[in-house]
Amino acid sequence: MKRKKEKTEFILDELLRLADQLDVQIRREALGDNEAPVESGLAHLDGRPVIFLERRLEAVEAVGVLVRELAKFRMDDIYIKPAIRKLFEDIEESG
Repeated sequence: MKRKKEKTEFILDELLRLADQLDVQIRREALGDNEAPVESGLAHLDGRPVIFLERRLEAVEAVGVLVRELAKFRMDDIYIKPAIRKLFEDIEESG
């Protein structure tokens, strides 16, 4: 179980680095409440892309949001570790 958590944290760190390379800001915040829920996702503030992540998300859920939203960006000129690139390929295939 600990190894799976470490792997998820590694993937999350890699996705955060990728977001930085893409100049996409990541903001972990409390989004909405029980009466007015708001989902994590991509927004543009002052023309800059920002991915809002509900701060209560587990790491594995945050990975899912980041992969889904970062897949919208062009990454041809950026080196991405094969394990991370596979996440984007998988989302393209399912998509």
